[in-house]
Amino acid sequence: MNDCFTLDSLSPNSHSELGDYLYIKLKDINLQEKSLKIVGKGSKERILYVGNTDVIELCKTYIQLYRENIDCEYLFLNKFDQSLSEQTVRILLNKLEKELSLQTHVTPHMFRHTFATTLLEKGVDIRYIQSILGHSSISTTQIYTHVTYFKQKEIMTEKNPINGFIIKNKTN
Repeated sequence: MNDCFTLDSLSPNSHSELGDYLYIKLKDINLQEKSLKIVGKGSKERILYVGNTDVIELCKTYIQLYRENIDCEYLFLNKFDQSLSEQTVRILLNKLEKELSLQTHVTPHMFRHTFATTLLEKGVDIRYIQSILGHSSISTTQIYTHVTYFKQKEIMTEKNPINGFIIKNKTN
């Protein structure tokens, strides 16, 4: 269960595919630089900055408590000290979903989608989001970054160009 909490903390910060997280090697983590080397689809490598000090501290603690005397190159391990599988993560998420009595089924991909959408809503250029997610095509990124109704309402209320004009009712 400790792996799940660390995975959950990394997910919203570096936001790769689930498989990319599961195969993070200890040597690919630079805690001083707050970065991870991610090997994605097609063996594409990219360096991601984690950015959140609490997540870095959680990773340090996890490594110190659970990884120091284990001879395996991967960060996340199962109970047999082997690389954690995608199926195991899905089972852990289902277990948490039931324990928390969530109404929505939680999938690993939801973290990625929420991350991308949140960045877009905070005004991050879609090209940066594309780079963070490791997409080669902007059209792939656009799938993740739909604009929510809430954000549309906010924009049309606060940033609507017509707000700068005074509209007078002409009655004779």
